[in-house]
Amino acid sequence: MLNFLSRTIDISDYEMCESDITFDEICRSVNGMKKGKTPGPDGLTCEFYCKFINEFKDIFFHVFNCIENEGQLSRSMRHSVINLIFKKKGDKNDIKSYRPITLANVIEVLGVWVGKFQEKCNILNWEKKISSITTVLNLWKRRHLSLHGRFAVISSLLMSKLWYKLTVQTMPSKYYLQIKKICVDFLWNFKTHQVAYETIILEKSKGITKVKHLTYEVIPGFLKFIAIHEILSEKDADLKYDDVCKFYRNVLVSLPPEWVHFINENINPVSKNFEITADCFSFSVEDKEVPMPQSTRTFYNLLIQLVGKSPVSESYWIEKYPELELSECYIFSNLYILPGECRELNFQVLHRTLFTKVKLLKCNMSDNDTCPVCAQSREDLEHMFINCVNLSQFTDFLKDFLLNFMCDVDDNFVNTLDFDQAMLMGFLKRSNGFNFYFANFIMSIARFSIYKRRNFILLNPLAKLNLVDYFKTLLEKYISHYFYLLNQRKEHFLLEKYFILDNPVIKVTDNHAEILY
Repeated sequence: MLNFLSRTIDISDYEMCESDITFDEICRSVNGMKKGKTPGPDGLTCEFYCKFINEFKDIFFHVFNCIENEGQLSRSMRHSVINLIFKKKGDKNDIKSYRPITLANVIEVLGVWVGKFQEKCNILNWEKKISSITTVLNLWKRRHLSLHGRFAVISSLLMSKLWYKLTVQTMPSKYYLQIKKICVDFLWNFKTHQVAYETIILEKSKGITKVKHLTYEVIPGFLKFIAIHEILSEKDADLKYDDVCKFYRNVLVSLPPEWVHFINENINPVSKNFEITADCFSFSVEDKEVPMPQSTRTFYNLLIQLVGKSPVSESYWIEKYPELELSECYIFSNLYILPGECRELNFQVLHRTLFTKVKLLKCNMSDNDTCPVCAQSREDLEHMFINCVNLSQFTDFLKDFLLNFMCDVDDNFVNTLDFDQAMLMGFLKRSNGFNFYFANFIMSIARFSIYKRRNFILLNPLAKLNLVDYFKTLLEKYISHYFYLLNQRKEHFLLEKYFILDNPVIKVTDNHAEILY
């Protein structure tokens, strides 16, 4: 790296750095020590060494030259001493009135503590990170975030605090368990964990959220500007973000291009198909040898498949709908155009974690399992969204609206659609002229409207809320929002794909959408 620097030190400074240690340097160093301190375990103060420097300078000269020649500190310099300090309260004859204190010989190199005492280094490296993560989450938990919003905080903000240290040092299991608990508690909003951790780390086609496994997922390359600013702010809270970005950018441009390429490309990230130099791997399928791609992504996915567990709810849905493709359900429930609250509700429905009155009764959180809307039947998941008698008017309206939406679709295809299944899982079949993206958008808004109306009545038993009008209000609100958002981002192809294509119930004028009921 020094070969690429244009600025160098002058000859006098070079000769000073390369020359042998002198008696004059030793005297200046000893006299410059902070007074009132004892640099060793013998209790001798700095003033003592300053007073008798002429007697000690030959000893110091010999010690420092031995350290330079052998490349190792002396034994006493590599050990720490534990002292008992009185707590300034309690009985001085009671050992509990004292606390042990020690100064271990460790050093911080490029933001990582290293030294002989591994336990001390682990404490300095990871406990401060845990404290920083906890502080950040305490700020974010005050905000109203959906499940996927909290997942985004974990994936982008919290993981960035760990990437650098994870690339150079392994995380001890006890700190991994602490960080895992903190993150998972935040993901579930510090309430009951609705789905097992081994499920949410799976692909979205199996577990919906795909939380990165802390010990396996390491992002390579240079740290982001915001991460550098956060690290430096721990030392100086007054540092400005723009100044840090400027200085960091100057450092990056001074690096040789081949170094930048090596750091960005050759650390084998799991998110890229980096080929691994090894003997060929293969497996047998019907007595035929099939080669397996040798890449970090392949091995990471295989590892997660071994660690991960399928959702518990799968057995229920497979028994109820034998021909159902659950992987399709998981993908459609995470559509880009769905509001965060709708995606969270889809997650709860698919994993059967929604707190219906039946479930509340089992948890001793309710004295009955009667539906709060119709007050006639037990409220399970199917009753809440399909069988409640108070849903009949809304169901008729929704079916008519969907028929108008599918007016240009083949009748044979329309007749194969299962409305009850779509009410819970969404539409999974495709056909020419059928915009199943918008169809699932409609069903998600309908599902969310039913759930919000139910919660409103649960809190206000005497209140009345017209579900059809409420659904129309939400549908118009979210469609207007996405039309504005996608137009601002100039993502017109997404607007066409999700809302306009094969959609006779939306009339577009001047980049605004009008819904035709």
